[in-house]
Amino acid sequence: MLCDAHLHWVPRKIDLPQLKPYKISHLLKTIKENKIVKINLIPPITKKCGREDCIEKVNYELIEKVKGYPHVLNAFPLLSDYKSFLKNLHIDLVKGVKIHFYVHDIKSLSLFAKTLEEVEIQKKIVILHAGSKEKTSPEDLLKTKMKMINFILSNFPSIRIIIAHSGRIWPYCSEGIKEFLDAILISNIGIDNIFFD
Repeated sequence: MLCDAHLHWVPRKIDLPQLKPYKISHLLKTIKENKIVKINLIPPITKKCGREDCIEKVNYELIEKVKGYPHVLNAFPLLSDYKSFLKNLHIDLVKGVKIHFYVHDIKSLSLFAKTLEEVEIQKKIVILHAGSKEKTSPEDLLKTKMKMINFILSNFPSIRIIIAHSGRIWPYCSEGIKEFLDAILISNIGIDNIFFD
């Protein structure tokens, strides 16, 4: 799969002031002007959106939008319950799933094991996003991220993982990149399956 970057799809006003809604026409113009080949579109997520019905809604909106532009957009809906998510994985333009720390933690990943098994079978990709749903130290957040990567690759060794924001602690800062890369390099994780954007 070839892509240039990931982008948060913001179709309407949400409770994250740094993310502004935009029209698809503006996005397509930006893609053309910057000679972008492909973008991985991911749903925005907020601390309020942890319920399954909310996740299903943002996933539906995302996939419906990408359907009209498969030549430039890949869909990465949010990881969710197996039954509601299974139909999404069989759509060709859905290239994988997004795991977000506002919604998912190491405990919840074990609940989604069946979904992740299907992700591996379908040869889809996992985008692991930055951020945290709890106020925590950079050290603890790094440990959580490494546990999550270890859990995925220990149980589903052929899954490819894209580390969004290059492993930063928070999406809008540079803090944590070096520490994350050091942790990856000294670990026993299969680094051939890890990519960055």
